Amino acid sequence: MNVLVDFARTGRIGPLHCGMPLTEAEDLLGQGRPHPAILTKGPDIDGYPYA
Repeated sequence: MNVLVDFARTGRIGPLHCGMPLTEAEDLLGQGRPHPAILTKGPDIDGYPYA
């Protein structure tokens, strides 16, 4: 609940924030496509977790 309250107050979750460029998020979280933690489950799912 604290994470949600902080997000509602600031628009941030740790170093991530609403509206940040995808390249900045990838610098913090690692490459988004293809992400090794996402298992692609078919042709309609591209496995991109930061969309």
